[in-house]
Amino acid sequence: MKKLIGFATKYYTLWSVEDRPVYVQDSYGNYYISRVDRCYTYHKNVSKSLDKVKEQYPTLAIDEDLRGLSRSFVVAGSDQRPDHIFWKGKYQGMEIAKVAEDDWNYVLWALDVNMGNHSDFIKQLPQYTAHLAKIEVERTQSSVEMDRIRNLIPIGKPIELLATSNGFNILESDCGKPIECQLNAEIAGEDDIRVRVVVSNFGRVGGIYPYIMPMINGKIQRTKNKKFIVTPTGVKVYENNAVSIWIDPLTSEYGPTIIH
Repeated sequence: MKKLIGFATKYYTLWSVEDRPVYVQDSYGNYYISRVDRCYTYHKNVSKSLDKVKEQYPTLAIDEDLRGLSRSFVVAGSDQRPDHIFWKGKYQGMEIAKVAEDDWNYVLWALDVNMGNHSDFIKQLPQYTAHLAKIEVERTQSSVEMDRIRNLIPIGKPIELLATSNGFNILESDCGKPIECQLNAEIAGEDDIRVRVVVSNFGRVGGIYPYIMPMINGKIQRTKNKKFIVTPTGVKVYENNAVSIWIDPLTSEYGPTIIH
């Protein structure tokens, strides 16, 4: 503890300053310094005269940060809790390495949402190294699958689609006019590659519950379980293996987009 001289509005003031550690306990009974608070304790007014203050307390420094103050206060210190323990959340007070053995997904979530100052510690865990390796394997597998899909959808050559649904999901323009409907399909012979067909040539089917269906060969009709030939003029395969196919509207009643 040390003493300082401050200055209120009229009087020079006497203070004592002390750093006090604040401790926190983990789930295993161990104590750690959480932070070190600086406690300022106001004692009394000394004098209006600086000379008298220096005469009475010749060794005490005048702290400009204490200007205008005459009440005790505490300045909280920075967080010093160790980063290998969760200090909040579901596993508060538990070692992260032990949590990772039983609930790695929670640890990964804590890293993703930046819960506390644990990121550097988590990234040193063997589970994190394995996690990165798994992502790389999946990325490689995805790249292989993307190449396979591209080979199955040659630009400029007809491909056969099998519709697995009727039309649905009407998309309207800003003025409320229908501009497209959609249907699900798959590449014939490749039932693991599913596409979503965006149809711009369609019409309404009347009745008590009217709906929209694609127009095929000039006729509005149901599409489920029917096969169609289209000629792609462009293709894009995304990282999640979603596929967009642009087709020649002259060779199909669809157009212009097929989306996986």
